[in-house]
Amino acid sequence: MASFADKMLIFKSEGIGEGDPGLARKMMKGFLKMLSKETVKPKSIFFLGESVRLLLKESQVLEYLQALEQEGVDLLVCRAAVEWYDLEQKLQAGRVISTGHWLKYMQEYETITL
Repeated sequence: MASFADKMLIFKSEGIGEGDPGLARKMMKGFLKMLSKETVKPKSIFFLGESVRLLLKESQVLEYLQALEQEGVDLLVCRAAVEWYDLEQKLQAGRVISTGHWLKYMQEYETITL
């Protein structure tokens, strides 16, 4: 049976799925809330593009992401996106990494893009 423990989740936006943005954000919140309660968690979550906004103080999912980070999930944040949106001083969780580090993780762990 496959385990989350050897997976890297990749978030590309503030929501899950396509269509109505409000529904997508609601689905992301539900997903992260449930994931934070799971016994086995993914190795890491990589945030690229607009998903880096999930790590800001005003994010509705920040508490779940901080809980995941405290339990050992490596929250990896795309440097290019953080710089593009000028958010480096506003992140409340995670660590900013370069593309080279991201590629290393992709070679080590199976990825799931949401």
